[in-house]
Amino acid sequence: MKKIFLFIFVLMLTLQGCTRVEPAQDTEAPIQELTEIESHVDVIDKMHLTESEEAYLDALKVRGVLRVASRQVETVFKEENGEKKGFNYNTIKNFTDAVGIDLEVHVVDNIEAFFRKDGKFNEAVRSDPYLSYKPDLFSEVDVYVDTLTQLPWREKLMDFIGFTPIRELVIHIPGLDIESVYDLDGKRVAVQAVSSYMSTSIALEEKYGLDMEYVYTDTILNAVEAVNQGEADLTIMDSNRAFLEMKKFDNIELGIPVTEVKYVGWAVSRDSDTLKSILEKYMDVLIEEGMINDLWLSDYDISFYEYYTLILKDASILEAMNLSAEEREVIDQIRSRGELRVAMQPNVVGYMTDGEDQTGFNYVLADELAKVIGVDLKVTVVDQFTKYFWKDGATPPEIKFDTSYFYVPDLFNEVDIYADNFTHMAWRKQILNQIEVVPVSTVIVQRVGAGIRKLDDLDGLTAAINKDTAYETVLNDITDRYDIHVEIVPTYSDMESYDVVSRGGADFAIVDSDIAFLVLQDFEDLEISIQSSESAFIGWAVKKEDDILASILTKYFTALKHSGMFDVYWEQAYGVSYAEYMRLLTD
Repeated sequence: MKKIFLFIFVLMLTLQGCTRVEPAQDTEAPIQELTEIESHVDVIDKMHLTESEEAYLDALKVRGVLRVASRQVETVFKEENGEKKGFNYNTIKNFTDAVGIDLEVHVVDNIEAFFRKDGKFNEAVRSDPYLSYKPDLFSEVDVYVDTLTQLPWREKLMDFIGFTPIRELVIHIPGLDIESVYDLDGKRVAVQAVSSYMSTSIALEEKYGLDMEYVYTDTILNAVEAVNQGEADLTIMDSNRAFLEMKKFDNIELGIPVTEVKYVGWAVSRDSDTLKSILEKYMDVLIEEGMINDLWLSDYDISFYEYYTLILKDASILEAMNLSAEEREVIDQIRSRGELRVAMQPNVVGYMTDGEDQTGFNYVLADELAKVIGVDLKVTVVDQFTKYFWKDGATPPEIKFDTSYFYVPDLFNEVDIYADNFTHMAWRKQILNQIEVVPVSTVIVQRVGAGIRKLDDLDGLTAAINKDTAYETVLNDITDRYDIHVEIVPTYSDMESYDVVSRGGADFAIVDSDIAFLVLQDFEDLEISIQSSESAFIGWAVKKEDDILASILTKYFTALKHSGMFDVYWEQAYGVSYAEYMRLLTD
């Protein structure tokens, strides 16, 4: 409770000198238990699992074991003198320990084993776009835990959890000044003639007009040795392997990336969507919480974040998004149309218009996504939040109580994305596919000195509540928990709720914490009273069945956060860094 008040207080001080902004029209509140936020939450809690994901983990607990397939190679899985180790093994073992189950490792001796069907590998799958199948090994294991590169032909056989970016890097002699690809001109390059690195070198010569002298070696390792002994100026190697080799040689240095980003990681069967989602959330938690560093350092001499920064240096957001073949097809469809279509409702930080000028946090994020894709942004303005849910001009009442009811909201005939702040609610999940972007809480707003100091003080009072928002559910949770009665004055925007309370038409309103302090600068007679819910995620939404576009958006927000641009846009909108916001809200 104290954290959210501190957060609001800090932001008020930060923004006292800011330019006055227009009041909010609408945002949303999260729904959570009204208990105090714990100072420490375990990995599983931080994953914010859906009901189906929780059910999957419950079934795993009943079975008592997760079955994985791995090769015995460096950084993947090694067993020496009875000790099991390796970055990938340690990472999946950390997951099974968190779930409370055993880990069973099925060791394969050849990468081809991951792709065999009926005991053999069909080379035709590489070239035949219509050939796909479920590899034999998935009948024995749940996950391939290895360093598998996402290739188009492999994506026909399995779904990837690619979390380690790789690029081909230059490894050179100490003191060699190589700041760009052009500095490779005239250098002696050690390379195995039949390797992919030879192909990369030739491609660099052709693209940049370089002329390099080749020192041919029998193996890739021999190429590194040649550089270490000064027989060549440099060699080229995949970044994950390059960092391992750095531990073995004293006379080499890492240089610049020379290829685009690729991802390596784990894989599951294409019919294992729920497990894939669980493992993706698990990896996100490891990265966001800094837990991945200890795991990474077990095999590498550089922190994961240093590695990540180096590999993604100068990479585009689109590269960092690591799109699957299906996701690339959707991007191509949007490009062929020439525009990304989004719906937004004007509010104080999300979306604002002034003549032809458009600004706001959600607008900037949507505009950046359009630029990443390479198309124009088309905004459809929504004047009432409830219109996001309309079918034939109104929100069907059945959606609130009939768990089997489904329809496609009218607005999706015009737009691809609802680029607004939506809280996850049970009835919305029946018609929307929602993306988690940022956590917020909700607060009680009252007239100055009204005396609401705890939630049961609301008994007998009147609340201004925005229709079809999560605020309704938060209020219902409060009245049920404290066995109190509250009259409701329905409104159609946050701004209207503030107005109603300000003029005495209601005693209080429930609103989102992230913009409440901004709006209250326009209402000297109103103040924030107490917190009304715990923090939970809000975010954008797409059509219920549009899993691919939802996945693209999830990857976009992840890549934007890793690039640092999300923090830049957040600070421009809120006056405080996103990291500071997260610390104050969730510590």
